Amino acid sequence: HQLSIVLGVVWYGTRAAQGQVAQRFSGTGQPTRGEPDADGKAKARRLTSGIKKVHSAEKLIEVLDRTVDGPIFNFFHASAAYTQLVTLKRRKGLQQREWDSPVLLRLHARVEDMVLEEQVGARETANIFWSIAQLSGRLSIPTQLLAALVKSVPTKVKGMDEQNLSNTLWACAKLKEVAPGVLEAVPAIVAQIPIIATDMVQQALSNCLWAVGQLKDEAPEVLEAVPAIVMQIPKKAQKMVPQDLSNNLLACAQLNDDVPEVLDMLPAIVGEIPAKLQGMKPQEMSNSLEALVLLRDSVPEVGGVDDILSSAAERLNTLLPNLRGKDFSFTVPVVVWACAKAGVYDGDLLSSVAQRLGSRTKLSALPDFGVC
Repeated sequence: HQLSIVLGVVWYGTRAAQGQVAQRFSGTGQPTRGEPDADGKAKARRLTSGIKKVHSAEKLIEVLDRTVDGPIFNFFHASAAYTQLVTLKRRKGLQQREWDSPVLLRLHARVEDMVLEEQVGARETANIFWSIAQLSGRLSIPTQLLAALVKSVPTKVKGMDEQNLSNTLWACAKLKEVAPGVLEAVPAIVAQIPIIATDMVQQALSNCLWAVGQLKDEAPEVLEAVPAIVMQIPKKAQKMVPQDLSNNLLACAQLNDDVPEVLDMLPAIVGEIPAKLQGMKPQEMSNSLEALVLLRDSVPEVGGVDDILSSAAERLNTLLPNLRGKDFSFTVPVVVWACAKAGVYDGDLLSSVAQRLGSRTKLSALPDFGVC
């Protein structure tokens, strides 16, 4: 993950360089501020719709080039623009060359100004923060904009709903390696979770718990949010999708030494797996089984683990012929290891795996732990 350094700008550097970029590539030099009239408001609504409807990065850049420095562009448009960039990335329609466009540099600079001038609402702050985290996987980070967002989060968290709050905490966990400054936002987010946890839907709860597991070493205060989250999860477990169940199990394995009460939710989570195992993606299945095996001694009264492992082995055997890439090189070793660790024997799976790995070339596709 390469940080975006614009003409020497760094995380806590000046904004002059990025401002120069904005002025250099802007038709007017300086952004024009002002409250739009009735006609302007209609144009603003059309711009929001236009941003959301674009189907390519080139078209979005074209729309922003005409509008990002003008008086109509506001925080709704900023949020819509970054959300649309995430959509385009998911569709493989956004590459580094488009992301490095001078127009998007102007977008970063304009939105940074808006954030620093308190023109961006709580929901939009969360959306832009989340979008930058989503975009960070293969693209560089607009570090000055992100720093401004981090600075603004403590003043916005009380206005965030449960989804905004969980998305912002998730974004901090996602960005911590490439932008450690995001950790400064964590205490303010954590302080709100006990207040709003009862309103969280199952995805928000699982996202928060996953984020806690990722952040606990760098920001240990995040552990204070665990009891409030754990109290709600059994009430929402029935509606959880496979990814939620997998994330919660993995978080249990990561957190049980630091916050033992996290194990209180385990029976409710384990009870949902048999019905949803068939819908799990390979990675979700391997993460779940690894966590179950690691936790089975901590909560021996939770039954059904061996049956889950047997069902998972049977399903993996069905999926095996079509598994490729990481779904093969990571999922297969983990499931076989989990079954062996628990003493669950599935001869059909072992035979299929041996057949699939019947050459040195195929074995070389596995990481070291997989071969072991």
